[in-house]
Amino acid sequence: MILIALIYEGKGFSDAFSRSFDLTKQDWWMTLLIVIIAGLLVYILNIIVQIPAMAIGMGSFWTSIKDVISNPENAANSFNFFGTGYIVMTSVSSIISYVLYTIPKLIIAFWYFSLVEKKEKPSLMEKLEQIGGNE
Repeated sequence: MILIALIYEGKGFSDAFSRSFDLTKQDWWMTLLIVIIAGLLVYILNIIVQIPAMAIGMGSFWTSIKDVISNPENAANSFNFFGTGYIVMTSVSSIISYVLYTIPKLIIAFWYFSLVEKKEKPSLMEKLEQIGGNE
């Protein structure tokens, strides 16, 4: 949550660290659980996204091995298993993985604002100021 306090509240690093520590002081078990679950979610989704690229790579690798065994004289030319399909699949899965890495940051940001609302009730204070300003 330090990063969110740095960006959103414009604090320095030590102030942001203190702010995130103060916010999570009473809810640190829940914060830890949220961070672990978000990390596991992204890890599992990354594995699922990488499966097609791994399958293409392994298929090409075993085809290259079979070619080397059947034709040992041409062994230097047979180990060319990084074909276009493998490179495209690896690139696409890498882009998807980078996008998935934003999920934990978003979850932690929602938790941060939830803790701020729970502890300080800023929207309630804004509503009270609006009511007081209309009189």
